[in-house]
Amino acid sequence: MPDHTDAVENAVPWASTTTRNLRWFEVTQMRDEIEDREVRHYQVTIKVGFTPEDQAEDP
Repeated sequence: MPDHTDAVENAVPWASTTTRNLRWFEVTQMRDEIEDREVRHYQVTIKVGFTPEDQAEDP
């Protein structure tokens, strides 16, 4: 059964599609959606840290 770990494992690769050089993450919120008296969806909100690319090479 999916859980918050699965939500994090989906969120980090998704974040990496728009931000390079990810270094860390922090889960800031966890929530679940209940449907028909059962947990149906797990959601997480994360903060990510990244290392900026070296801009010294730009002309």
